[in-house]
Amino acid sequence: MQTIPQPNFKSLLSQRIRWANKTSNYNNSFAKLVGLMVLLANSVIIISFVLMVLGLFHFKTFTYLFLLKLLIDFLLIYKTSVFFSKEQALKYYLPSSLLYPFFSVYVAVVGSFTSYKWKDRRFKK
Repeated sequence: MQTIPQPNFKSLLSQRIRWANKTSNYNNSFAKLVGLMVLLANSVIIISFVLMVLGLFHFKTFTYLFLLKLLIDFLLIYKTSVFFSKEQALKYYLPSSLLYPFFSVYVAVVGSFTSYKWKDRRFKK
């Protein structure tokens, strides 16, 4: 089974919010744990970035945290891209890694507390 790419950002956001809403129904504890770890890592990046901008967190510490996250994510994404023969997608890794923490945390928060629409049907939380 293959997921069709969404035609625009609004559709992508709706798709990911729907996916986030579905995670509470997963029976796989490992999948839930991985999702929670990803959410926490991205939240730490956002919080440390905001604190750094406010002068409450060292730039050097933020840089180390962000580089560590970049490295771990890259290793996982690289192995996955090789497995699926999609190495050409790696050229988007760096720009997307700058936006992804904000996107994923937003989706997780919105997906946890709001209803969503999919295929002209509304689902309530």
